Amino acid sequence: MLASAGVYAVPFAVTLGMTGLVRWVAGAERAGQFVGLALPLGFLVAWAVIVAPGWHAYDSLGRIGHVVFGAALAGFALDFWRPRRGFAIAILLAFVAGSSWAEANGGLWPQARPDAAVLLSLVVSAVLGAALAWRIDRLQDADVPTGAPGAAILVLLMMIALTFAAIAAVSTDAALQATGLLLALAIAGYLTWIWITGAPLPAAAVCPAAAGLFALAWALVARDAATIPGLALAGLILFADGTARRVPLPRARISGLLYPLILAGVALLPMVLAAAVTLGLRRGG
Repeated sequence: MLASAGVYAVPFAVTLGMTGLVRWVAGAERAGQFVGLALPLGFLVAWAVIVAPGWHAYDSLGRIGHVVFGAALAGFALDFWRPRRGFAIAILLAFVAGSSWAEANGGLWPQARPDAAVLLSLVVSAVLGAALAWRIDRLQDADVPTGAPGAAILVLLMMIALTFAAIAAVSTDAALQATGLLLALAIAGYLTWIWITGAPLPAAAVCPAAAGLFALAWALVARDAATIPGLALAGLILFADGTARRVPLPRARISGLLYPLILAGVALLPMVLAAAVTLGLRRGG
């Protein structure tokens, strides 16, 4: 680990603290346009201090911060202007394409002409990024036992971040392990806010969380190709709600607290499988 365990409370505390501060400063009516930025801010502050990658985009680790920052701006624009669905989809697709281009070429401005391998990576990355955005959008309309689906979405993203951290730990990559943990804790901080207030999930929170996972997956593959099967298994977490919804729950307000816990429990299976498969491939290689 790159720091003592206590330091890892920073993203949780900053994210949760910023949500309350924004609500107090902006007021209840306007807070929804700004409060989502607390999640990427909590992650980026902790990531810059604990991982200390430097603000550069020349490697897969450094690009994580750029991708999260760009996604936060895109999400804030969606929250602030509230464009029509078609225009919002166009903004997200443009961001996915730009991020995929930067990841495949090592930056927005490649030093050499992209070859076939780079173009193939670009296509695969764009398709996977678009699929992630589509699945999260579908989860927004999911039928949850009680309350809004925002908490369920954050639980799934948090579990994926923890899975990526576990894969990085198996791959003995301390920087990416810490990055996954910090992202998971920032998501947990915002999840706590939603549990307390029942507020909806803004784009400024969900976009950088998902984009951070996207960039972290790229970094894991770039540093160790043996992580690919584990990352694929981690994608199953996005479909854990199908099993969790079949678990009988009491018809009471407590269901709003029990369901996210059940969802996290269901997501543990692909998490363990992903780490085990990665460990097996590492030892076998």
